[in-house]
Amino acid sequence: MKMRSIIGCSVARSPLTSKERSLGAQRRQRILVSEAAFLIWRLRCERVIKYANEPTRFVSEKEIVNRWRATVERRIRLDIQFTNRHRFRPRALSLAAM
Repeated sequence: MKMRSIIGCSVARSPLTSKERSLGAQRRQRILVSEAAFLIWRLRCERVIKYANEPTRFVSEKEIVNRWRATVERRIRLDIQFTNRHRFRPRALSLAAM
């Protein structure tokens, strides 16, 4: 993925034709790309700053997968809560928001 795709993930548009599906796909894409970029940044900062680039300290693939899943699940749950019209009524986020 190119850097401009990551930086511009909040304004990217999906080429899908159905408006409702398109909004959902765009929202999901924004969540996944932004959370992936932020997780990569956090992992890098841990390695460079917290562990001072120790060659013996590394993050296993399993740990990365688990952290990715936890991050995405947490963000999706938050998104579901904020779009709950029953709970938030007029303050709920619309599907087109974000």
